[in-house]
Amino acid sequence: MRTEPSLLTLAPEEMLDSSPERRDGAAIFNKMSWQRLAVCLICEAIALGVLSLPKAFATLGMVLGVFSTVIMGVMATYTALIVGEMKCRYPQITSYPDLAKMMFGKVGYVIVAIMMTGLLVLSTGSHVLTGIMAFQALSSHSVCSVYFGLLSAFLLFLLGLPKTFHRMAILAYIDFASITAAVVVAVVAASVESAKKPGGLAATEWYAFPPGNANSNFVECTIALTNIALAYAYVHCLPSFMSELHRPVDYRKSVMALGTFQIVMYTLIGSTLYYFKGVDVKDMSLQSLNPTMQKVVFGLALPVIFISGSINSHTAARFVYNHIFAVNSVHRYINTRMGYLMWLTLNGGVTLIAFISAEVIPSFPTFLGLKAALFSACFSFTFPTIMFFKFIRYESKRCINIKAKYSESVANVLIFGFGAFMFFVGSSCVGYSLVHQYKHGIAVPFGC
Repeated sequence: MRTEPSLLTLAPEEMLDSSPERRDGAAIFNKMSWQRLAVCLICEAIALGVLSLPKAFATLGMVLGVFSTVIMGVMATYTALIVGEMKCRYPQITSYPDLAKMMFGKVGYVIVAIMMTGLLVLSTGSHVLTGIMAFQALSSHSVCSVYFGLLSAFLLFLLGLPKTFHRMAILAYIDFASITAAVVVAVVAASVESAKKPGGLAATEWYAFPPGNANSNFVECTIALTNIALAYAYVHCLPSFMSELHRPVDYRKSVMALGTFQIVMYTLIGSTLYYFKGVDVKDMSLQSLNPTMQKVVFGLALPVIFISGSINSHTAARFVYNHIFAVNSVHRYINTRMGYLMWLTLNGGVTLIAFISAEVIPSFPTFLGLKAALFSACFSFTFPTIMFFKFIRYESKRCINIKAKYSESVANVLIFGFGAFMFFVGSSCVGYSLVHQYKHGIAVPFGC
């Protein structure tokens, strides 16, 4: 039986086919501008989970919260530039697991493929969970949360159906407007509510450093760090997005624009909402607002909840789809009956698993920490540093300068160490927290 060639074994000139169907399909999948790439990355990276950052600041304290947010933002932007450089050097790469295959062989490809798919499914699940919270706030908890979860999953399924990231970017503009409006209204509402309290803003209790006993708070502080790290988790989607980029070298503009926007936005949101709400800020800071403002802000945030989530389900379905249909398959560009049927099936399967995960792990910070510790730490920090030492350190022109070469090497060692800490210690702390929550009835799966 003749096997289809994989994308990594084809030369660039062999990736083009003379048949009209494939030529037209390839044209559709090669239209993305760097501006749309930036918007897609914003849509992937920035969702309503950003409003969990004030709780992380409340755990770490204002100083460590700001410091951690800025440092992780710089590290995540740098490692994203490394991943993008790898994609430009090896244009036949179509996904993050392809990079893993270059680093670790076929076994690495399989492991990272499972990790990436798991991260994307859990990310979709976190949006199902956020959708449940939003609908509960809007309806004053008048309907069974399981029904809200099913409705959230169905909306994510519908919004994940567009065939290309170029088309998904149209929804991403709406997503960007939604999260911006929701954040601005949330900050203004929090400031007004705090000013009206007895004693005003001066009565709000907040700390510069972690409050309480440092030893007893180690688990909570580590989970807070994982929550901040997750806010910068997008690099696992970058190679997939760049595969549709019209000028691949323009990825730098997109990554730098996103990195700058993230650092400024996250620092302002985390610090201001913590300052206004203090140590009593909720896991999802919107829940710290009065019921009326919760309805307003969640209403504004509905687009970002489901559009950002659909980017994750779309990426997961696309990866599996491309694995099923080889690069020279007639079904590759989802323009045949079999292609459409498989596309619908994969999107439905991803959202179904995401719904189940949201029902099993209903604690928002724990859900975010689990994703960050098990997956994002590797994708955002550990793996890119390995790429640097294996492929870039001895080949890049910028590494000809000895000082630049060794200073960048030291930076990568530090980033690798942080990623390893997040993976081993972070996952242990999240696991301990999850067991503790179930043991003491703190986290109970959603039901009626």
